[in-house]
Amino acid sequence: MNMIVGEASYPNLKSYWGQNALGPIQTCMTRSRFEAIKKYFSLRDERERIKKGEPGYDPLFRTRKLVDCLNKRFDSVPKYARLCVDEQMCSTKIKHHLRQYMPNKPLKWGIKLFVLCDSFGYAYRFEIYSGAGDTVVLPGHPDLGASANIVVRLTQTVETFKNHIIYFDNFYTSLPLMVYLRAKGIYSLGTVRGNRIPNDKLPNDIAIDITNVLWKDSKPVRFLFTYVGVKQFQRTTPREGTAKAARFGRKAKRHISIDCPQIVHEYNAHMGGVDLIISEQKHGMLQHEFFIT
Repeated sequence: MNMIVGEASYPNLKSYWGQNALGPIQTCMTRSRFEAIKKYFSLRDERERIKKGEPGYDPLFRTRKLVDCLNKRFDSVPKYARLCVDEQMCSTKIKHHLRQYMPNKPLKWGIKLFVLCDSFGYAYRFEIYSGAGDTVVLPGHPDLGASANIVVRLTQTVETFKNHIIYFDNFYTSLPLMVYLRAKGIYSLGTVRGNRIPNDKLPNDIAIDITNVLWKDSKPVRFLFTYVGVKQFQRTTPREGTAKAARFGRKAKRHISIDCPQIVHEYNAHMGGVDLIISEQKHGMLQHEFFIT
């Protein structure tokens, strides 16, 4: 019933039993019974909860097993070669300290998620952002920093040495992360902030090629990558011409195609998977509530 409520957007909960009631909801049970079950429903034994301030405290205690179960099911689907990691806002009206406002996102209010998905918008794994103190490091893996560790956790089930490619933006990109992924046979491509490069040093005992390209468009954008460059890939039947990017021309007063490095074309083509999920949410298809409290 919660899933149907998420798919069919009504003004409030009472509307599903009101004058224009939704048939599957109304005939299943009364509103009072639904609200009673929802009030006392719990996914965990509260006696197992560790109090705040004590070692092992989990702010997502009530939903942790549900998230793990969903990730296991999502992750059972074979992965495409090209994957991306990005943030997603899950729209919700609940009152909770994890709900936040991000003005640059299409969905500005909600719970922030970190998502691993493919270029078509299918999510294989996700994490719920639980605050600045979330610095979990997987056992047996290096500590690469808070943002890079998110990529490490989300890609832990990506097969090694199978020519997978991971795309991410400058929030996650660092040289140690790209070295770590390349050592596992996973290629990567991401934008990077210039001030992150001088502070990072490649390990001396690992010889891995990492290249960077600075492309000056409306503003300078720097890319780090381990599998693609300025030129196109060599193919048995090569494509003619240079990679193109669509930009608005002030003189022509319309969108025009301009030459761009192949790396820019690759990034733009495969980094938008999470935006496809957001697009569906914005049209009311995935308005699910998170019962976190």
